Amino acid sequence: TGLSNLMTGLKLTDMETCYKMFKREVLQSLELEQDRFGFEPEITAKVARLDDEVINKAYAEGVRQFAQFLKTKKGWPEVALMHYDEPTERLMPEATFRYKQIKEVAPNIRVYGVTMNRLNWAKMLAPISDILVCNGDYARISDLGKVTGDAVWGYSGATAVTGFGGARFKMGLQLWRYDLGSHWFWCYDFFPGNPWDEFDSHTGDANWVTAYPGVEKGSHVPTLAWEGFREAWDDMRYAATVEKLLGQHKGALRDKIAADYAAFRKNLPKGRDLTALSGGQDDFYATLPGYNKLSQLRAKLVGWIDQLRQLK
Repeated sequence: TGLSNLMTGLKLTDMETCYKMFKREVLQSLELEQDRFGFEPEITAKVARLDDEVINKAYAEGVRQFAQFLKTKKGWPEVALMHYDEPTERLMPEATFRYKQIKEVAPNIRVYGVTMNRLNWAKMLAPISDILVCNGDYARISDLGKVTGDAVWGYSGATAVTGFGGARFKMGLQLWRYDLGSHWFWCYDFFPGNPWDEFDSHTGDANWVTAYPGVEKGSHVPTLAWEGFREAWDDMRYAATVEKLLGQHKGALRDKIAADYAAFRKNLPKGRDLTALSGGQDDFYATLPGYNKLSQLRAKLVGWIDQLRQLK
Protein backbone atom coordinates (compact mmCIF):
# COMPACT_ATOMS: atom_id res chain seq x y z
CA THR A 1 0.00 0.00 0.00
CA GLY A 2 2.81 2.37 0.87
CA LEU A 3 4.53 1.67 -2.44
CA SER A 4 1.33 2.36 -4.38
CA ASN A 5 0.72 5.59 -2.49
CA LEU A 6 4.28 6.65 -3.20
CA MET A 7 3.98 5.94 -6.92
CA THR A 8 0.51 7.35 -7.41
CA GLY A 9 0.71 10.30 -5.05
CA LEU A 10 -2.54 9.16 -3.44
CA LYS A 11 -3.38 8.02 0.07
CA LEU A 12 -5.12 4.70 -0.41
CA THR A 13 -6.04 2.26 2.34
CA ASP A 14 -8.18 -0.28 0.48
CA MET A 15 -5.89 -3.06 -0.77
CA GLU A 16 -7.93 -3.91 -3.85
CA THR A 17 -8.17 -0.28 -4.96
CA CYS A 18 -4.51 0.14 -4.14
CA TYR A 19 -3.55 -2.87 -6.26
CA LYS A 20 -5.54 -1.62 -9.23
CA MET A 21 -3.89 1.80 -9.01
CA PHE A 22 -0.44 0.26 -8.69
CA LYS A 23 -1.09 -2.03 -11.63
CA ARG A 24 -2.26 0.87 -13.76
CA GLU A 25 0.84 2.92 -12.97
CA VAL A 26 3.14 -0.01 -13.74
CA LEU A 27 1.42 -0.67 -17.05
CA GLN A 28 1.60 2.97 -18.01
CA SER A 29 5.26 3.22 -17.09
CA LEU A 30 6.06 0.14 -19.20
CA GLU A 31 3.78 1.30 -22.02
CA LEU A 32 1.94 -2.01 -22.00
CA GLU A 33 -1.51 -2.32 -23.51
CA GLN A 34 -2.98 -5.14 -21.49
CA ASP A 35 -6.37 -5.06 -23.20
CA ARG A 36 -4.75 -6.00 -26.49
CA PHE A 37 -3.29 -9.11 -24.92
CA GLY A 38 -6.36 -10.10 -22.96
CA PHE A 39 -4.69 -11.02 -19.69
CA GLU A 40 -4.57 -9.64 -16.17
CA PRO A 41 -0.99 -9.18 -14.95
CA GLU A 42 -0.17 -10.52 -11.52
CA ILE A 43 2.49 -9.29 -9.13
CA THR A 44 4.19 -12.21 -7.42
CA ALA A 45 7.42 -12.58 -5.50
CA LYS A 46 8.26 -16.19 -6.31
CA VAL A 47 6.68 -19.03 -8.25
CA ALA A 48 6.41 -22.67 -7.19
CA ARG A 49 8.47 -22.29 -4.04
CA LEU A 50 9.52 -25.55 -2.42
CA ASP A 51 10.41 -24.35 1.07
CA ASP A 52 6.85 -23.70 2.22
CA GLU A 53 5.76 -26.68 4.27
CA VAL A 54 2.17 -25.47 4.39
CA ILE A 55 1.96 -25.63 0.60
CA ASN A 56 3.83 -28.93 0.42
CA LYS A 57 1.56 -30.64 2.95
CA ALA A 58 -1.56 -29.23 1.30
CA TYR A 59 -0.34 -30.39 -2.14
CA ALA A 60 0.27 -33.93 -0.92
CA GLU A 61 -3.05 -34.05 0.88
CA GLY A 62 -4.85 -32.76 -2.20
CA VAL A 63 -3.31 -35.51 -4.34
CA ARG A 64 -4.21 -38.12 -1.71
CA GLN A 65 -7.84 -37.02 -1.60
CA PHE A 66 -8.00 -36.88 -5.37
CA ALA A 67 -6.70 -40.44 -5.62
CA GLN A 68 -9.29 -41.61 -3.10
CA PHE A 69 -12.01 -39.84 -5.05
CA LEU A 70 -10.99 -41.59 -8.27
CA LYS A 71 -11.41 -44.98 -6.59
CA THR A 72 -15.12 -44.25 -6.19
CA LYS A 73 -15.61 -43.53 -9.90
CA LYS A 74 -16.10 -46.78 -11.76
CA GLY A 75 -15.87 -46.69 -15.52
CA TRP A 76 -14.10 -43.35 -15.72
CA PRO A 77 -11.33 -42.92 -18.28
CA GLU A 78 -7.84 -42.60 -16.88
CA VAL A 79 -7.03 -39.33 -15.12
CA ALA A 80 -3.39 -38.20 -15.25
CA LEU A 81 -1.76 -35.33 -13.38
CA MET A 82 0.66 -32.68 -14.60
CA HIS A 83 3.32 -31.35 -12.24
CA TYR A 84 3.98 -28.14 -14.18
CA ASP A 85 3.16 -26.94 -17.67
CA GLU A 86 6.26 -26.75 -19.89
CA PRO A 87 8.68 -26.61 -16.93
CA THR A 88 11.95 -27.22 -18.76
CA GLU A 89 13.02 -23.59 -19.08
CA ARG A 90 12.57 -22.62 -15.46
CA LEU A 91 10.96 -25.20 -13.16
CA MET A 92 12.82 -28.50 -13.43
CA PRO A 93 13.76 -28.70 -9.72
CA GLU A 94 10.16 -27.93 -8.81
CA ALA A 95 8.76 -30.44 -11.29
CA THR A 96 11.12 -33.12 -9.95
CA PHE A 97 9.99 -32.43 -6.40
CA ARG A 98 6.28 -32.55 -7.28
CA TYR A 99 6.71 -35.77 -9.27
CA LYS A 100 8.18 -37.47 -6.21
CA GLN A 101 5.36 -36.11 -4.07
CA ILE A 102 2.69 -37.44 -6.41
CA LYS A 103 4.30 -40.87 -6.63
CA GLU A 104 4.69 -41.16 -2.87
CA VAL A 105 1.03 -40.40 -2.28
CA ALA A 106 -0.59 -41.89 -5.40
CA PRO A 107 1.84 -44.24 -7.18
CA ASN A 108 -0.80 -45.51 -9.61
CA ILE A 109 -1.63 -42.10 -11.05
CA ARG A 110 0.45 -41.33 -14.11
CA VAL A 111 2.15 -37.94 -14.41
CA TYR A 112 2.53 -36.26 -17.77
CA GLY A 113 5.32 -33.90 -18.69
CA VAL A 114 4.71 -31.24 -21.32
CA THR A 115 7.78 -31.11 -23.56
CA MET A 116 6.65 -28.71 -26.29
CA ASN A 117 8.42 -29.46 -29.59
CA ARG A 118 11.95 -30.12 -28.38
CA LEU A 119 13.59 -33.52 -28.14
CA ASN A 120 16.09 -32.27 -25.55
CA TRP A 121 13.29 -31.11 -23.30
CA ALA A 122 11.59 -34.48 -23.68
CA LYS A 123 14.81 -36.14 -22.55
CA MET A 124 14.87 -33.86 -19.49
CA LEU A 125 11.30 -34.72 -18.54
CA ALA A 126 11.40 -38.46 -19.25
CA PRO A 127 12.85 -39.41 -15.81
CA ILE A 128 10.12 -37.48 -13.97
CA SER A 129 7.16 -38.29 -16.23
CA ASP A 130 5.14 -41.33 -17.15
CA ILE A 131 3.73 -39.67 -20.26
CA LEU A 132 5.54 -37.29 -22.60
CA VAL A 133 3.19 -34.77 -24.19
CA CYS A 134 4.56 -32.89 -27.20
CA ASN A 135 3.33 -30.38 -29.75
CA GLY A 136 6.03 -31.01 -32.33
CA ASP A 137 9.03 -33.21 -33.17
CA TYR A 138 6.50 -36.01 -32.87
CA ALA A 139 8.50 -38.70 -34.62
CA ARG A 140 11.65 -38.40 -32.51
CA ILE A 141 9.80 -37.94 -29.22
CA SER A 142 7.62 -40.93 -30.06
CA ASP A 143 10.78 -42.97 -30.64
CA LEU A 144 12.19 -41.68 -27.35
CA GLY A 145 9.12 -42.93 -25.52
CA LYS A 146 9.69 -46.40 -26.90
CA VAL A 147 13.20 -46.34 -25.40
CA THR A 148 12.33 -44.83 -22.00
CA GLY A 149 9.05 -46.70 -21.58
CA ASP A 150 7.04 -43.48 -21.40
CA ALA A 151 3.75 -43.15 -23.21
CA VAL A 152 3.67 -40.32 -25.74
CA TRP A 153 0.70 -38.03 -26.27
CA GLY A 154 0.28 -34.97 -28.43
CA TYR A 155 -1.21 -31.53 -27.92
CA SER A 156 -1.63 -28.51 -30.15
CA GLY A 157 -3.48 -25.31 -30.63
CA ALA A 158 -6.55 -26.07 -32.67
CA THR A 159 -8.00 -22.67 -33.37
CA ALA A 160 -9.54 -20.54 -36.08
CA VAL A 161 -6.14 -19.86 -37.62
CA THR A 162 -5.37 -23.60 -37.67
CA GLY A 163 -8.13 -24.05 -40.18
CA PHE A 164 -10.30 -27.00 -41.00
CA GLY A 165 -7.62 -29.34 -42.33
CA GLY A 166 -5.10 -28.67 -39.60
CA ALA A 167 -7.58 -29.22 -36.78
CA ARG A 168 -8.98 -32.33 -38.44
CA PHE A 169 -5.58 -33.92 -38.89
CA LYS A 170 -4.10 -32.95 -35.52
CA MET A 171 -7.08 -34.25 -33.58
CA GLY A 172 -7.50 -37.30 -35.78
CA LEU A 173 -5.11 -39.26 -37.99
CA GLN A 174 -2.01 -37.58 -36.57
CA LEU A 175 -2.32 -40.01 -33.65
CA TRP A 176 -1.87 -42.86 -36.13
CA ARG A 177 0.95 -41.09 -37.96
CA TYR A 178 3.18 -40.89 -34.88
CA ASP A 179 1.82 -43.66 -32.60
CA LEU A 180 0.43 -41.14 -30.12
CA GLY A 181 -1.68 -42.58 -27.34
CA SER A 182 -3.88 -39.51 -27.05
CA HIS A 183 -4.15 -35.91 -28.14
CA TRP A 184 -5.64 -32.79 -26.63
CA PHE A 185 -5.89 -29.20 -27.71
CA TRP A 186 -5.72 -25.74 -26.23
CA CYS A 187 -7.26 -22.48 -27.31
CA TYR A 188 -7.78 -19.01 -25.92
CA ASP A 189 -11.12 -17.55 -24.96
CA PHE A 190 -10.38 -13.94 -25.81
CA PHE A 191 -10.18 -11.87 -28.95
CA PRO A 192 -8.46 -8.47 -28.84
CA GLY A 193 -10.46 -5.74 -30.47
CA ASN A 194 -13.50 -6.79 -32.44
CA PRO A 195 -14.44 -10.44 -31.77
CA TRP A 196 -16.02 -10.61 -35.21
CA ASP A 197 -12.73 -9.80 -36.94
CA GLU A 198 -10.07 -12.23 -35.82
CA PHE A 199 -7.45 -10.50 -37.98
CA ASP A 200 -7.76 -7.06 -36.39
CA SER A 201 -4.79 -7.43 -34.04
CA HIS A 202 -1.11 -7.56 -34.79
CA THR A 203 -0.41 -9.50 -31.60
CA GLY A 204 -0.85 -12.78 -33.46
CA ASP A 205 -3.33 -14.32 -31.07
CA ALA A 206 -6.60 -12.64 -31.98
CA ASN A 207 -7.73 -15.75 -33.83
CA TRP A 208 -6.50 -18.32 -31.32
CA VAL A 209 -10.04 -19.30 -30.42
CA THR A 210 -12.20 -22.26 -31.43
CA ALA A 211 -15.48 -20.36 -31.29
CA TYR A 212 -16.67 -16.76 -31.12
CA PRO A 213 -19.46 -15.27 -29.03
CA GLY A 214 -22.84 -15.30 -30.74
CA VAL A 215 -25.20 -12.39 -31.08
CA GLU A 216 -27.67 -14.01 -28.70
CA LYS A 217 -26.56 -14.23 -25.08
CA GLY A 218 -25.06 -17.61 -24.30
CA SER A 219 -24.71 -18.63 -27.95
CA HIS A 220 -21.52 -19.18 -29.89
CA VAL A 221 -20.31 -19.28 -33.47
CA PRO A 222 -18.04 -22.27 -34.21
CA THR A 223 -15.05 -21.86 -36.50
CA LEU A 224 -14.05 -24.32 -39.18
CA ALA A 225 -11.50 -25.67 -36.72
CA TRP A 226 -14.42 -26.89 -34.62
CA GLU A 227 -15.90 -28.59 -37.68
CA GLY A 228 -12.47 -30.13 -38.21
CA PHE A 229 -12.75 -31.65 -34.73
CA ARG A 230 -16.02 -33.29 -35.66
CA GLU A 231 -14.54 -34.84 -38.77
CA ALA A 232 -11.42 -35.91 -36.85
CA TRP A 233 -13.56 -37.99 -34.51
CA ASP A 234 -15.00 -39.92 -37.44
CA ASP A 235 -11.55 -40.34 -39.04
CA MET A 236 -10.35 -42.02 -35.84
CA ARG A 237 -13.39 -44.28 -35.73
CA TYR A 238 -12.71 -45.48 -39.28
CA ALA A 239 -9.03 -46.17 -38.52
CA ALA A 240 -9.92 -48.01 -35.31
CA THR A 241 -12.49 -50.08 -37.19
CA VAL A 242 -9.89 -51.17 -39.75
CA GLU A 243 -7.59 -52.33 -36.95
CA LYS A 244 -10.40 -54.17 -35.19
CA LEU A 245 -11.37 -56.03 -38.36
CA LEU A 246 -7.75 -56.90 -39.15
CA GLY A 247 -7.58 -58.59 -35.76
CA GLN A 248 -10.67 -60.67 -36.53
CA HIS A 249 -9.63 -62.20 -39.85
CA LYS A 250 -6.86 -64.24 -41.46
CA GLY A 251 -5.85 -65.00 -45.01
CA ALA A 252 -4.08 -63.54 -48.03
CA LEU A 253 -6.46 -60.61 -48.59
CA ARG A 254 -6.35 -59.70 -44.91
CA ASP A 255 -2.52 -59.77 -44.97
CA LYS A 256 -2.43 -57.55 -48.06
CA ILE A 257 -4.77 -55.01 -46.47
CA ALA A 258 -2.66 -55.10 -43.31
CA ALA A 259 0.48 -54.30 -45.31
CA ASP A 260 -1.29 -51.53 -47.22
CA TYR A 261 -2.65 -50.12 -43.97
CA ALA A 262 0.81 -50.11 -42.37
CA ALA A 263 2.16 -48.18 -45.36
CA PHE A 264 -0.83 -45.84 -45.16
CA ARG A 265 0.01 -44.95 -41.55
CA LYS A 266 3.68 -44.45 -42.29
CA ASN A 267 2.97 -42.14 -45.23
CA LEU A 268 0.29 -39.98 -43.64
CA PRO A 269 1.00 -36.29 -44.24
CA LYS A 270 2.26 -33.84 -41.66
CA GLY A 271 -0.30 -31.54 -40.15
CA ARG A 272 1.57 -28.46 -41.33
CA ASP A 273 0.98 -29.44 -44.95
CA LEU A 274 -2.75 -29.11 -44.43
CA THR A 275 -2.97 -25.65 -42.85
CA ALA A 276 -1.48 -23.29 -45.43
CA LEU A 277 -3.84 -20.61 -46.70
CA SER A 278 -3.98 -20.63 -50.48
CA GLY A 279 -5.48 -17.18 -50.93
CA GLY A 280 -6.17 -14.20 -48.72
CA GLN A 281 -6.15 -14.18 -44.95
CA ASP A 282 -9.76 -15.34 -44.76
CA ASP A 283 -9.41 -17.89 -47.57
CA PHE A 284 -9.95 -20.95 -45.37
CA TYR A 285 -13.50 -19.86 -44.68
CA ALA A 286 -14.35 -20.54 -48.30
CA THR A 287 -12.10 -23.39 -49.41
CA LEU A 288 -11.75 -25.71 -46.40
CA PRO A 289 -8.01 -26.44 -46.79
CA GLY A 290 -7.11 -30.09 -46.64
CA TYR A 291 -10.68 -31.27 -47.12
CA ASN A 292 -10.06 -33.20 -50.33
CA LYS A 293 -6.79 -34.73 -49.14
CA LEU A 294 -8.21 -35.91 -45.83
CA SER A 295 -11.40 -37.15 -47.45
CA GLN A 296 -9.34 -39.26 -49.83
CA LEU A 297 -7.54 -40.80 -46.84
CA ARG A 298 -10.86 -41.59 -45.22
CA ALA A 299 -12.09 -43.16 -48.45
CA LYS A 300 -9.18 -45.61 -48.30
CA LEU A 301 -10.15 -46.62 -44.78
CA VAL A 302 -13.77 -47.10 -45.81
CA GLY A 303 -12.69 -49.27 -48.75
CA TRP A 304 -10.66 -51.55 -46.50
CA ILE A 305 -13.55 -51.84 -44.06
CA ASP A 306 -15.86 -52.94 -46.87
CA GLN A 307 -13.39 -55.58 -48.04
CA LEU A 308 -12.72 -56.93 -44.57
CA ARG A 309 -16.41 -57.19 -43.74
CA GLN A 310 -16.91 -59.48 -46.71
CA LEU A 311 -14.39 -61.99 -45.38
CA LYS A 312 -15.72 -65.07 -43.62
